[in-house]
Amino acid sequence: MSRKVSRRQFAAVLGTAAGVGLAGCSAGVNNSTNATNGTVGSVEGMTDEETEAAGTDEETEAETETPEAPETTDDPAAAVEEGSAVARIAHLSPDAPNVDVSVGGATVLEDVAFGAVSDYYVLEPSTYTVAVTPTGEEEAVFEQEVEFANGAFTVAAFGEVSGTNQEFAVEALEDRVEAPSSDMAAARVVHASPDAPPVSVGVADGDTLVESVAFGEASDYVEVPAGEYALEISAAEGMGETTGTPGGNETETEAATGTEAAGASEAVATVDVALEGGTVNSAFATGYLTPDGEAVDAPFEVLLTVDAGASMAGTESGTETGTETGTETGTEVGTEAGTEAGTATEGSG
Repeated sequence: MSRKVSRRQFAAVLGTAAGVGLAGCSAGVNNSTNATNGTVGSVEGMTDEETEAAGTDEETEAETETPEAPETTDDPAAAVEEGSAVARIAHLSPDAPNVDVSVGGATVLEDVAFGAVSDYYVLEPSTYTVAVTPTGEEEAVFEQEVEFANGAFTVAAFGEVSGTNQEFAVEALEDRVEAPSSDMAAARVVHASPDAPPVSVGVADGDTLVESVAFGEASDYVEVPAGEYALEISAAEGMGETTGTPGGNETETEAATGTEAAGASEAVATVDVALEGGTVNSAFATGYLTPDGEAVDAPFEVLLTVDAGASMAGTESGTETGTETGTETGTEVGTEAGTEAGTATEGSG
């Protein structure tokens, strides 16, 4: 039986799920009449009723004027250093429809599909109303106030509208945008696969980098030597303790990150990644680990984003699940609205 979720069902579910990970709610038009300051009443030839109506029209027009969308940046670290907040949107709910997203009343993304991760938008530190509307609809199904301080954030939609494996939720994750040294790369794992257990990530036949990340959580950032890696994603209980780097070398800035994974369980997925020196990266584990029987075509994959540093290349993915072989898929999110996704196929090595 199909569990494909309609826009109407999406609205109903989000009406009860809104507010998870976020605070407060704001709606409606400001009814203040201070804008007229009593000056309209002095216009010659207008009755009191006409004057009042004219003032109301002017106020409504001013109050409902659509604000300009914030600008994106390819250097979020510089924006944060200058005192700004930077925020991006990640659609990680596999059974949710395409959506439009507005921040502070300005539409920043349109027709965003599952798996899209936008660029960072530059904001003045403040509280903004974040609204989510199914594409093609007028009424927002999620509308909450979110406080963005000086720093970097990912506002991510997790879980399922159907709630089959995990309830739908929206969370604001704190990001790192400070680049490591030119010979190192920083990376973290964000667990967004609704039917996957807590996972650990390690180098194939090598060290464990990140251990026991549960659904809806982001690991700490780990610094590793820049280079190419074959990463294995396994159930958390199958991985070893965390104490080092892939090469076994400790660094001054690095948290404990892995030992030889003796007796590790079989990897549920593998992914080849290239981590450029001086970059900060996020690996979003998305989709269904066991897609058979699911209503949507969203198999497990890892979306790798370059968050900050020498190269801001958008979103890439390259996941082989189980024993499957073949191609690796890379997805790039458009820089203007984050809605035009291109797919490039490269031969697996």
